[in-house]
Amino acid sequence: MLEIDAVTKRYGRAVVLDSVTSRVREGEVAALAGPNGAGKSTLIHVITGLTRPTRGRALLDGVPVLAGRRRDVGFCPDDLPIPELLTGHEYLDLAEALHGTTLGRRHRRRLLDCLHLDAAASRLIGTYSHGMKRKLQLLAAVARRPRLLVLDEPLRGLDPESGALLRAVIRDFADQGGAVLLSTHDLASAQSIASRLLVLQRGKLLTDVDVDAIAGKGQSLETAFLEITGIGAAAARSSERFLDAIARADQWRC
Repeated sequence: MLEIDAVTKRYGRAVVLDSVTSRVREGEVAALAGPNGAGKSTLIHVITGLTRPTRGRALLDGVPVLAGRRRDVGFCPDDLPIPELLTGHEYLDLAEALHGTTLGRRHRRRLLDCLHLDAAASRLIGTYSHGMKRKLQLLAAVARRPRLLVLDEPLRGLDPESGALLRAVIRDFADQGGAVLLSTHDLASAQSIASRLLVLQRGKLLTDVDVDAIAGKGQSLETAFLEITGIGAAAARSSERFLDAIARADQWRC
């Protein structure tokens, strides 16, 4: 489905992505993780056709995304504001007009009901909670029937009910033959739906591993991520120094 072929992105002398190569197949949910500044957002923008790579390509079913496959990519960004002076229905009307799709009122009502948004669809988005906005954004992306769903921090800041519902929708989308690339810091929440873990650090892909292989070692995604990046060991050393500093300060307290 999605092929990331030796993607490199430079801004001047800064190398943000360094020959990143991977694949996301039909039925897979790939969790993309990495420290802040690792290049996750840049990679997502290359995959969705928003940024041109310096070298390499992102292909969907063998065709470059930039060569006309952007319509088959559903994208939920993390940092793009939703127009809060529109109602939920008006936002979906706008999404349909931009993407040249038509849901039909009956099908739209059914989807809104599934996401528990039916009662709020006629209200201004500015009155929505964070979780409601994320569900509306996901609905707009999925409703265009994409082949690939790219989600940037979709589980951030959600209440337990909204989180469970969005995870179920994402997993069902993959089970029906779609592919999902999900960028997240919340690996504990992604654990139940991810089938692959991709770890970026300083623009390089450190690992691309099946979740079953991680589980076979008795590890969680979060534990594996901390080990792969070395963040866990660094955090332990910092904690030790911090506690030692507190102890030394206590010795000199008057």
